[in-house]
Amino acid sequence: MKNFEAQQVMTGSHGQVWIDGDLVAEVTAFKAVIKLKKEEVKKAKTMSTQYKYVGYEGSGNITMNKVSSLLLKKCAENIKKGKATKCHVVAQLDDPDAIGVETISIYDVTFDSTTLANWKVGSIVEESVDFTFTDFDIIDMATGE
Repeated sequence: MKNFEAQQVMTGSHGQVWIDGDLVAEVTAFKAVIKLKKEEVKKAKTMSTQYKYVGYEGSGNITMNKVSSLLLKKCAENIKKGKATKCHVVAQLDDPDAIGVETISIYDVTFDSTTLANWKVGSIVEESVDFTFTDFDIIDMATGE
């Protein structure tokens, strides 16, 4: 893209998240990251360290206004049974001023913790949970065209 106008920059105010097909309107922040796993490759006659890509790991974080016991309900029973709760999550950023929509689908999402209680008098309650995932698809890509 050669140039852009300021209003075309996406804002998170137009983000949405669905967990197992249900819109989670209380989400205030969402992040999903792919970290490449690499192994060092030794090579004669070079001074630089070189690497071979051998896989990836997916992780992220979701932050929500505490409106319901959504994650507690989804995970608590499985935790007591010694089972992992796996979810399918779709995240979308659809700013009407932007040039395009970005939508990702992530699979086998497992939350790293479940908050039983966390609040303070006079403060809005938020819930922030880290997660991992095993696979992803890019559904829509904002190409800037």
